[in-house]
Amino acid sequence: MDHAETVRISLTIMWQGMLGLFIITIIMAWLTATIIKSCKRPEKPSE
Repeated sequence: MDHAETVRISLTIMWQGMLGLFIITIIMAWLTATIIKSCKRPEKPSE
């Protein structure tokens, strides 16, 4: 395994890790927003 291959593999792992963190952040934000909405339960749809 030469140097170029090592760099390519480490870059791929880094990219996958960042992508995973990004997806987890989006899911957490969506869950938080959903929980806040369900907890508030506004009686007036206009307000």
